Amino acid sequence: MTQDWPLISIVTPSYNQGQFLEQTIHSILSQGYPNLEYFIMDGLSTDDSVAVIERYARNLSGWVSERDAGQSDAINKGWHRTKGEILAYLNSDDLYLPHTLSRVAEYFTQHPECDIVYGALQIIDEQGNHQGKPIHVPQVNVSWLLKNPLPQPTMFLRRRVLDRVGLFDPSLHYVFDWDFCLRAALEGLCFQRLPGAPLAAFRSWPGQKTAESFEQHIAEQFQMRDRLLEKPLAGHLAEKVRFSKAWAFLWPAYQCYIHGRMAQARQYLSRAVGTHRTIAVHPEFLNLYVRTLLGSRFWRYARTLKMRWAPH
Repeated sequence: MTQDWPLISIVTPSYNQGQFLEQTIHSILSQGYPNLEYFIMDGLSTDDSVAVIERYARNLSGWVSERDAGQSDAINKGWHRTKGEILAYLNSDDLYLPHTLSRVAEYFTQHPECDIVYGALQIIDEQGNHQGKPIHVPQVNVSWLLKNPLPQPTMFLRRRVLDRVGLFDPSLHYVFDWDFCLRAALEGLCFQRLPGAPLAAFRSWPGQKTAESFEQHIAEQFQMRDRLLEKPLAGHLAEKVRFSKAWAFLWPAYQCYIHGRMAQARQYLSRAVGTHRTIAVHPEFLNLYVRTLLGSRFWRYARTLKMRWAPH
């Protein structure tokens, strides 16, 4: 009976990703979860997104296609329409994996102290093929979140979190969920990792990665951390925030590395050192720097040798 299951409200922000949108919608509706509220907030797409949404309209709690101020604004507007005890959003190119909603609902029911739940994430390519093994995130704290975002497609939260933290910052377009999690962690809210199989799949495809987005991503990460430094933080925590500003350059450096742009990757790493010198001796920085010197072809060859000579 539906009253035994907490109402889960999901919002999908949509804009010109019609080639993936139907798979996203199906991954939610096919869960078979008995107490679901699902809204799609389309930002006036010019592709076939609206036609896709219209095909599923009778299975939705509601949808709009109207101008918004970006992804974070669309999600905020969507959440304002919802009534669920548990909230989430799933982007229009990502997927929930089977049984995710029931697993999340059971966990929240069994752990009333928990505010935010997250789990393992599977990376998929443009065609939906798995890319590597699932990413399993550890139990997080403020220090971890200063360097890493939660795997957003796997994140679910109780509505009471919004009362403590507020909604997403609509001025942020790349790190609004990361900023939200950091604010929640600094408020002392309870994050819990849901063990087991991945909850969601994140689609990685070439259209996501551009030099322009790298620079905007870095700028927003700086904005996010600078606002933290405006708050009264303990001395050791303030220093961690300052150090984490250098960390903002490692993600674009890695993206350049895996796409074969070694010189550009080293430029980002150089900017990291210029932001906070001590990052130059951090193992993850050194590992990536050496990789850019040797090149991605060397590491592919090394992995091939390891697999060839591994005991069977």
